[in-house]
Amino acid sequence: MTIHRLESSDTSRWDEFVDSHAQATFFHLAGWKTVLENAFGHRTHYLFAEVDGEIRGVLPLGRIKSRFFGDTQISIPFGVYGGILAADDASKDALQTAAAVLARAGGRHLEVFVPPSANAAVLARLSDLDAEIVTCSRDSETLSLI
Repeated sequence: MTIHRLESSDTSRWDEFVDSHAQATFFHLAGWKTVLENAFGHRTHYLFAEVDGEIRGVLPLGRIKSRFFGDTQISIPFGVYGGILAADDASKDALQTAAAVLARAGGRHLEVFVPPSANAAVLARLSDLDAEIVTCSRDSETLSLI
């Protein structure tokens, strides 16, 4: 398994993976990266896990640097839903570790939005990585408001 940063040549594969995932929202799509960079001027780190040429997981991250937020990596800035989308636990674990390494390397805090039904092992791993965990509902009524 390899972790990569999203390049323009990968956007269609990224979006195909997102479109196929049951927990995905439009905040996970590659286009939100453009919004964060061009409309808000934020640096982004869109990471994906790949095995044998197949995307197995994605993690959209945006860097927020302000007096209010401090210097933080968030999944996903200005979106109510974000976090890792993964096809398997190995991809999820690899993306969590990559995000923590990225945040620590820059001396930043890591914040991840998760659904209330998030797996306890995933929450424990994020906690071990010193991530701030924010729980957000992903029920169909809430999603219909977006």
